[in-house]
Amino acid sequence: MELLKKVLSVLVCFVMLAVMLGVGASGGRDTADADAIGIGVIMGEAVRVRKAPSTSAEMVATLKGGQEVTVLAEENGFYQIILKIEGGETVEGYMKESLISMKEYFNKNH
Repeated sequence: MELLKKVLSVLVCFVMLAVMLGVGASGGRDTADADAIGIGVIMGEAVRVRKAPSTSAEMVATLKGGQEVTVLAEENGFYQIILKIEGGETVEGYMKESLISMKEYFNKNH
């Protein structure tokens, strides 16, 4: 019986660790998304990230120039981007293409 309690304690610890690390989490993307276009560098001092590919769309974050972002897609003159920032929070949204300098393309067609 004592051994069973120890095994259950260890399992509970592993489950808690997995939850804290986000193992098996759904609904979010990883910054190393397999379908990503490539890696870009933000140009400018403070660049707005929008909820949709439009300058009138709601702003979700402001990012600093020089930060690297994963570019997921191109749409209407905007890049869809994702970036993990300090504290483990993930920012995902859209930025004008002219505000990102592509550093590396994952697909050779670009």
